[in-house]
Amino acid sequence: MIIVNVSQSELDDALNSINARFDNNIIWNRSPEPLNGAGTRWRLTLRCKSSKGLGHARARYGWSGELGRRLVSACWHVHGHFFVALPVGAIIHTSRLTTYPGSPWHDFNVGSIMFPCPASEACDCA
Repeated sequence: MIIVNVSQSELDDALNSINARFDNNIIWNRSPEPLNGAGTRWRLTLRCKSSKGLGHARARYGWSGELGRRLVSACWHVHGHFFVALPVGAIIHTSRLTTYPGSPWHDFNVGSIMFPCPASEACDCA
């Protein structure tokens, strides 16, 4: 994802604030990489330290569409709370959408056409 209009310290503060909710299990998969000289445009990725801890995503499998193995990818809830923790004025660009302050909870299908699954249900948070 790419986040605009924030500093490195604001990104770190947002990560620290969500770690209180997810038992310190969330880390940078891709450390914030500055995309401009001013340090206000960043490329980054979130992940979990452990797939057995809080905040991990789950794969979908089989004809029944049941939740499968645990992934170290951060789930939809982690990303939503991270977006909320960012300061006002931050703009988030992901492969799925561009989010402005106040609307970070956009749900989308991570399953198939035959067995749809909202991203909000592809984890153990609910």
